[in-house]
Amino acid sequence: MKIFFFGLVHLVFATTFVSRPFEERVGLTPFVVQGRVLRSYSDWGDEGHQRKIFTFHQLEVIEVLKGSVNSNEMILRTLGGEKDGVGMKVPGAAQFSQGEEVVVFLGEKQPDDSYPLFALSRGKYDIVERSGKQVLEGPGIDSEHDHAETEVHSDTDSSKKEWTINRLKKLILEQKKETSEQKPRNQSSFSESPHEIKKPNVSAPSLQISKEESVRVASEQPESSSSLLNIKVWILLLILGGLVFVKFIKRS
Repeated sequence: MKIFFFGLVHLVFATTFVSRPFEERVGLTPFVVQGRVLRSYSDWGDEGHQRKIFTFHQLEVIEVLKGSVNSNEMILRTLGGEKDGVGMKVPGAAQFSQGEEVVVFLGEKQPDDSYPLFALSRGKYDIVERSGKQVLEGPGIDSEHDHAETEVHSDTDSSKKEWTINRLKKLILEQKKETSEQKPRNQSSFSESPHEIKKPNVSAPSLQISKEESVRVASEQPESSSSLLNIKVWILLLILGGLVFVKFIKRS
């Protein structure tokens, strides 16, 4: 007997899911990978402090369009599946088939070495050959935003509305360039090293003597020297006077 649980928390998340433009989702997701599904299996896994059932999909990496993945294969996971007679279904979850070629938007790598699918079914796009081009198809492209854009520009060439692999690559390069240009602007105001503290340019107060003061000092110096000379003269006169007085007494 199989018991199925509905992911109520994720059901609420799915019903309140914000429909973002495709370009914005490309900018938010850490990894964009083109690959081929090799196999899928369900198993228990951890999400935060909760034990849940996930379906793991082994993906052969054809090309990494965004991010860095140093492997020819990777494991992506989606919430829900069947394990040990227990089933869990999540509305809005993406479905994968063995052998299909897809482009997936993935979150950061988890402790179990798997990559969570970004934005449920809006993180998975099938690749369809059309007029010699690889075109992306999926609910993330057929959103209300894209339909509105199609109605407004209904007279334009349809090839400009569809998302091909090459157009996606170009978008990723443009976003990467914009990000790299914004970083120097943000860092320019913080160019000063936190370890370097600029000291205010305060010079030591200089001793400036005006003309009047210099004249006064010059005039004071001779006075002091002359007064000293007068004292010496008076001392010398006293000594001489004393000698004369002594001789006078002796004679008398």
